[in-house]
Amino acid sequence: VFAKEFGRGPEALYAKFDFVAVGSASIGQVHKGILHDGTKVAIKVQRPGVRYAFRRDILLMRSFVWMIFLFRVRSLYFMRDPVRELSTWTRDELDYRREASHADMVRANAVDAPTERIPKIFWDLTRSRVLTMEFLEGPSVLEYLRLVENNETRALAELANAGFDASVFCGNVITNFLSDAFRHGVFHADLHPANLLILPNNVVGYVDFGIVAKLTREARHKQIELNVAFSEGDPEEIYRQFLNIIMLTPDSDLEGMRRGIAKLSQTWYEEPAVRGKVRLRVSITIVMRDFLIVCRNYGVLVDREMIKYIRSIVLVDGVVSRLAPGFDLALLLRKVVED
Repeated sequence: VFAKEFGRGPEALYAKFDFVAVGSASIGQVHKGILHDGTKVAIKVQRPGVRYAFRRDILLMRSFVWMIFLFRVRSLYFMRDPVRELSTWTRDELDYRREASHADMVRANAVDAPTERIPKIFWDLTRSRVLTMEFLEGPSVLEYLRLVENNETRALAELANAGFDASVFCGNVITNFLSDAFRHGVFHADLHPANLLILPNNVVGYVDFGIVAKLTREARHKQIELNVAFSEGDPEEIYRQFLNIIMLTPDSDLEGMRRGIAKLSQTWYEEPAVRGKVRLRVSITIVMRDFLIVCRNYGVLVDREMIKYIRSIVLVDGVVSRLAPGFDLALLLRKVVED
């Protein structure tokens, strides 16, 4: 890959290049390196042949969607937009220059944020299938969860002595995500445990910018209003704001959707909803799942801009529930959207 992208091997480009990968995934693998000025870097290298395999699979999925519409299988119409989004994500992830530009964009927005760290991109050592970025020192959330699972008390004590606090860290993950989404309209949309690093002072380090989402000002406003309505526990207001993030079809049943949201909302809260004083009895993931089920049952489609946001909030909820069980995600969500 290096020979095709640069015309020479990595040993000629870096002062040091470790040929043993430190991490791998479906599209590529990551190696450590050192630049000639002594800077530590992470070098992401794409697997040979992976583009053909992914493009073939995307073509098969799009063909399946085409058949759904050809034979008018309306119960499966909702699959169109997720497949479109997956096609876009895959196209972005297969060209590391797109990922590099995403990282630069998020880094520029986070320049004054004390709780997030985005690695610098080295463009002279970045190509379509090779990405060179600053190496961030710190364990990933995935590594931390494995320490907990294996009861590695010594390593966990060292992290705690260094100041790591799971609740503070989770609060930073959520605040960073919502600030990036609602203040800047650009956010990391692949927040799973391997992509979040634990840095000193509970700062969140981010890697892998293959999936970054953008929200227009209008979409941000709609999502904020929906979150406020949801945090206040008013089913009628939730319904009204939900109308702003969906697309209607010939089979849409809005009255049915209104009743569906009212019924489901009774299972979400611990007590009868009192404006501004509600507490969730279920996770955010369950709520998002219920929203999507309502869409499917009553013939409406989620606005494309919202798909990555929903995916991201579900991933954040998963990280928080494992990292700091009992953390009140809904309370912090309400505070940030109100701000």
